[in-house]
Amino acid sequence: MQLSLEILLLFLGAVAIAGYLVAGSYLRKWMPLFMYAFPVTAVASTLISAFAFGEPSADFTMVFFGWFLNSFWLIAYIAVFPGICGHTGINYAIKYVNPLIVSVMLLLEPAIGSVIGYLVGVSGIPGIWTIIGAPILLLGLGIVTGTAHKREQKEKNKPMEHIKMDEFSEMTDL
Repeated sequence: MQLSLEILLLFLGAVAIAGYLVAGSYLRKWMPLFMYAFPVTAVASTLISAFAFGEPSADFTMVFFGWFLNSFWLIAYIAVFPGICGHTGINYAIKYVNPLIVSVMLLLEPAIGSVIGYLVGVSGIPGIWTIIGAPILLLGLGIVTGTAHKREQKEKNKPMEHIKMDEFSEMTDL
């Protein structure tokens, strides 16, 4: 039963990120970065705070302010680099890059994080599966990127006679 729940949660997470990236690719075409990233960050932080406060052993002052004295600089680092630079960077890129490529790039996050953790001395040498998986992910990323690029080039070079008249009128109505 436990394995089924884990698989269900993984599947739901994949569906959620796919929907997020597709919605982001449409919204970011016209929406400024701040207007897109702020509500997403606000909802995420509100939900995380609510879940933390919902823990039976949660103490209000510890949930919301307990981290301040003990680990302010660590939390500030996490907020600035992975939060603002990482996630907001993805929200910025989604306007210009195919969502498929962005989603495949997100798969590299654990491998890159393992290497960075080792380099800064907060984790050990990446495990064998990370060492085996990283080149496979890079190969897959290359294949997906190359295929997406070929598809985009094919669409750009498509002759005009294949466009139906109603599609043409929609294109000229912009």
